[in-house]
Amino acid sequence: MGSSNSGRRDGKPCVDQFRSIDVRRVHRDCRLIPGNVFCRTWRRNETEVASILGRVGNDCVVLSYRQSWRGGPWRDCANTILLDWTDCHYGGKRPWWICPSCDRRVALLYSGDGVYACRHCFQLAYRSQRETEEDLAARRANHVRDRLGWPHGILNMPGGRPKGMHWKTYAELLGEHNEHSGEALKLFGQSLERLLSKLSCLQ
Repeated sequence: MGSSNSGRRDGKPCVDQFRSIDVRRVHRDCRLIPGNVFCRTWRRNETEVASILGRVGNDCVVLSYRQSWRGGPWRDCANTILLDWTDCHYGGKRPWWICPSCDRRVALLYSGDGVYACRHCFQLAYRSQRETEEDLAARRANHVRDRLGWPHGILNMPGGRPKGMHWKTYAELLGEHNEHSGEALKLFGQSLERLLSKLSCLQ
């Protein structure tokens, strides 16, 4: 109960279900210099599962990769992504991808069927956008449990006052935790009642 994906509000997939390439990270690694080549890899359990090669031009990056989209045949793909730069408040410049599908200026592009595009074009949601109210309350309670050094899960027993924490701070955090966990349990109970009511109508 209370996981970040336990309550879907719509059918949109989440951004963390897609591979992405972040222009800020490429820039931090000093790769956005014309003529440079960089490689981005993804791993699962220490095993490389995907990679992409980027060749930097004067105002663009060419992304080259092999892809088997959803179990289909492997194919070679190449996408040319335009770059844009904006001035930072304290000097320097910040890079942006120009989404090849909608021309938005974005920091991240996501992998689709033979193309990289922004989350708007793929209609991707952030994980937090799929949370129900009880999920949100449970996540807030878990945030307090982190500060108290307790394991996640509002059904777990409280772990007591951490060593060295002032009693006043502990009392404030305990009250905050009880408020959020109580709200989560109340909302979960209401959701359960609605579900049971729907099930009884089907009988």
